[in-house]
Amino acid sequence: MHEDADGSYSDIVAITVATITVVKIGTAIRGMVVSRRERNPTDSAVKAIALTDALLSVVVMQNVLLVSQHTGGAGRSSGVLGIALGSAVVIAGLLMYCRRHWARFSDVRER
Repeated sequence: MHEDADGSYSDIVAITVATITVVKIGTAIRGMVVSRRERNPTDSAVKAIALTDALLSVVVMQNVLLVSQHTGGAGRSSGVLGIALGSAVVIAGLLMYCRRHWARFSDVRER
């Protein structure tokens, strides 16, 4: 990315990163809604990964916007948000795994 001589990002770079992040989030949410209707587990997993990617892009957007505005502590706050979103992603992945495991277990019990 393009940095100015003083170590901050230009406004154009910051706006571009923010726009791309918002589009990624919108596209991922739409994909999740469509995949829920189709009830295809593989497609749902791919859409969940796309949503995860979009949510983690928020960390990049936050860092770029804070650095472009010369905000102190940009790295620390972006790190905390990254840890929080990363933890949420891990928990969501575990829930998806457990739900799949429980569904398989209930199918075996019904037989």
